[in-house]
Amino acid sequence: MTAEMSEQVLILAPRGRDAELTSVLLSRHGFSVATCVTGADLVSRIRAGAGCAIVTGEVLDRGLQQELSAWLAAQPPWSDFPFIVLTSGVRA
Repeated sequence: MTAEMSEQVLILAPRGRDAELTSVLLSRHGFSVATCVTGADLVSRIRAGAGCAIVTGEVLDRGLQQELSAWLAAQPPWSDFPFIVLTSGVRA
């Protein structure tokens, strides 16, 4: 894993222009960004090394949650990989 990869922000937001707009905004502020196309792509890039992941809530409803949970469970206890989950509203 390179230093650049360890600081990379991964984005998985398949609907609309969310991924594109988030990528542009973060890039303008100096972040290295990679837009993922699928959940498998996201998990593969996380395993290769990344700084954090931004995902939209709807992708977690598609089985990605299980893959991410398995990856997180295999991490050392000191691991602190941040996930930001964007949602469109509050669920009751």
